Amino acid sequence: MPRVARLCLLLIVCLSVAPASAQPLEGRGLDNLVAFTRLLGYVRYFHPSDAAADTNWNAFAIHAVKEVEAAKSPEALARRLEELFRPVAPTVQVFPTGTAPELLRALMPAGKDPGIIAWHHLGVWMGSPRSLYKSRRIDSKTPLLDDVANLTQEIEPKLVAGRKVRFRAWLRTEGFGQRGGAGLWTQGWNEDGDEMSMDMKDKPYRGTDWQEVELVGNLEETVTSFYVGVALQGGGRAWFENAVLEAARPDGTWEAIPLKNPGFDQEHPENKGRPADWSWNEKASSGFEVALAASCREGGCVSLAGKASAPPTLPPPAEVFEADLGGGVSCRVPLTLYLDGKGKTVPASHGWTPPATNGWQPSGNDRATRLADVALAWNVFQHFYPYFDVVQTDWPAALRDALTAAAADRDEVAFLDTLRLLVAQLHDGHGNVGLATQSWEKFASVPLVLRWIEDSLTVLAVVDGKADRIRPGDVILSLDGVPAAEAVAKRERLTSGATPQWRRWSAVNRLSRGLIGKTVKLKIQPATGEPYEVSLPYEIKFPFPDELRPEKIAEIRPGIWYVDIGRIDDKDFNNAVAKLAAAKGVIFDLRGYPGKLSPVVLQHLTDTPITSAQWNVPIVRRPDRQGMEFQSSNWSLEPREPRIRGKVAFLTDGRAISYAETYMGMVEHYKLAEIVGSPTAGTNGNINPFDLPGGYSFFWTGMKVLKHDGSQHHGIGILPTVPVTPTIEGVRQGKDEVLEKGIEIVSE
Repeated sequence: MPRVARLCLLLIVCLSVAPASAQPLEGRGLDNLVAFTRLLGYVRYFHPSDAAADTNWNAFAIHAVKEVEAAKSPEALARRLEELFRPVAPTVQVFPTGTAPELLRALMPAGKDPGIIAWHHLGVWMGSPRSLYKSRRIDSKTPLLDDVANLTQEIEPKLVAGRKVRFRAWLRTEGFGQRGGAGLWTQGWNEDGDEMSMDMKDKPYRGTDWQEVELVGNLEETVTSFYVGVALQGGGRAWFENAVLEAARPDGTWEAIPLKNPGFDQEHPENKGRPADWSWNEKASSGFEVALAASCREGGCVSLAGKASAPPTLPPPAEVFEADLGGGVSCRVPLTLYLDGKGKTVPASHGWTPPATNGWQPSGNDRATRLADVALAWNVFQHFYPYFDVVQTDWPAALRDALTAAAADRDEVAFLDTLRLLVAQLHDGHGNVGLATQSWEKFASVPLVLRWIEDSLTVLAVVDGKADRIRPGDVILSLDGVPAAEAVAKRERLTSGATPQWRRWSAVNRLSRGLIGKTVKLKIQPATGEPYEVSLPYEIKFPFPDELRPEKIAEIRPGIWYVDIGRIDDKDFNNAVAKLAAAKGVIFDLRGYPGKLSPVVLQHLTDTPITSAQWNVPIVRRPDRQGMEFQSSNWSLEPREPRIRGKVAFLTDGRAISYAETYMGMVEHYKLAEIVGSPTAGTNGNINPFDLPGGYSFFWTGMKVLKHDGSQHHGIGILPTVPVTPTIEGVRQGKDEVLEKGIEIVSE
């Protein structure tokens, strides 16, 4: 073959081969990585050795995938996995399936038992210092003290916003040893949903003498809700009296902020023996006692009695967890270990030291990072996602698909889609994956508001002067030559959602956005005439355009008021509540998210206390969600004056998710108003975000929310009492058909 021909052939071969960072994964190599992934989750989250608790699991996973993939047989794979995990988990055994070795002697009792240790996950802690989810190792000698009893009072946010506050009270205790105790706490949220809290949980009071204690801290100007309270944890008793809340003046002196029943000595008119004006959550405080008391420092006070907590009973280490890892290998993983006299796990584990990186940083452009990220992410959901019982996903198959795709992805952006497809199979409306190099600041919207109406991608609104030829009600037939239905379906495939309405809403939203400076060619079908094409730039930066609505609080008909819950804060509402209370009818628009508003609206719609739906945080002690239990709670709202007594309607649809559904769930259960529109997103519960190497950020729902009656919320949502869906003809006529139906209902 002539030299030129050989060079040309070599060039063709080189161009046809994927880059080194993108090589296929199949057969034995895929089986090996599946087995590694499963063992990684078992050891990371459930093997309680000291070394495992201190391991950098991100670095470990990136290192290990390169070591495991090439194993040629089950025997070779078993040896390699044991070698990799031995520094952090010396009692873990991996072996060819069907050839289990003898149990290790280190798992047998030897002499006096100094204690047993195990992992206890309340949800799972993923690194956030403010997370409500916790992961900790517990031992057989120490009571858990998981439960806390609280008395709570809500404070008007405007009284403390932007000020330094001081909360004081007198208390004494008895019956506490070295753990548990009593104290004070405050909690607030700003308009972005960020929490501002102070408490004494790290230094609870256990003294038998009366002592005045205090909390002092600063609140943001944007605080939208604020609470103060007293708390008790453990098996003792505490007495509280003479609570004082103050806020600093500009000159440094303190101004008293009024508290109701600050002495805790006035009796509740309905709940005899309990203090008036202080909320007591029956569900969350189950097993505790609250009562008015006479033997106090000055007159009356309140007494909280705790429930004694015994140390947990943990299974012996010899009761190991066994699992088939795939790839022809199985494992034994002890879920408990013995402790030595110094409280260290037995046998000693020396730990794993990451290899030197010489400045190298993980990236989605690197194959090992991608494979490790799949393994790390898959395990979080495998062991802690609380909705697998209702979403019916083949999660093991999702792992194989994600590993296969990740191995061959050409770059970090392609891998982002692989991760989004993985998370989409959770069917979780909170589920999403972001990439640092693809941050939202780089994206903008076309000057259109799009909706899926009557099986068509429809223009709902046009930003003034940006697309003069396009009119509301026009239908988009294609985007860059791709039929609109196909483009939406592709986006939906990468969108995690518990319901079709949330997936469709999210997909259409994303379809209207692209990188700033780029354009999209649209084929438009107007109401009359022939289709035409137009190119529009992605130019509208955040906040992205939305549908046209009335002013956020407005009298839209004589005696009929409109309130957009997604655009107001507590100050807006409190300034208008007197007018709303005098109105013939009020429409609350919750086609969106109440990001700046506390539940104050609901408090003016009821004459009696009301509670939220049921929050259920998983309690996880064993792998693969075996025996998953739940810690259940909710929160309560006291009625406020003035009462809104006119006819009330709430407007909602598939974009109402999470906190919006907390609102709508209470409206539904207590029948506070008619619900007009279409079903909500069907996803509620606090998220539990985490980050992985390469700049990938994950979002998912970490708790299970059930409706007030214990029935399923996930994948169902809140259903309208008056169903209404927009029509293309209504859009062309400039109508908001959902709002018009709401007006009709409250005007009757």
